[in-house]
Amino acid sequence: MNSKVGGLSNGSAIWLSVQDYYYDTLGKIYVETLHHEFSSCIFKRVDKLLRQEWLSFSKIYKKTLEYFTFCLDYPDACSGATAEALNDGLLSLYSLTDEENDFNIYAETLFTDPKSIKENAKKYPAVAKKLEIFKKFYKKLGFVGKFPDET
Repeated sequence: MNSKVGGLSNGSAIWLSVQDYYYDTLGKIYVETLHHEFSSCIFKRVDKLLRQEWLSFSKIYKKTLEYFTFCLDYPDACSGATAEALNDGLLSLYSLTDEENDFNIYAETLFTDPKSIKENAKKYPAVAKKLEIFKKFYKKLGFVGKFPDET
């Protein structure tokens, strides 16, 4: 795996692996990964009815081990998004791996780069819709207040 930080969540615990703490952007990557894995806990705990709203986008996911492994081996190739991906509501090509990772990319982007998600939501209706659904997940589990893109 070529990534400096990796993570895993089973829905109640989070594990992070840090390969190179002195990497210049590690602080940002670490925080993104923490949000990414924390949101897995949220995704797995919300009722099926709300999760079904997110799954309505499921026809776009690749869901293959080969694509997932490719993204882990070549994170730079999967970190950005094309206009086509954004039209489908995907904030990165890694989001194509499955609906949970797609949800997690929304978390890491909203909480670490709210300006970019706000701009993409204005430009791409599918991003705006998924952002709305994403916020419902967090509110359902007790989030109170404004999200970073709302300030």
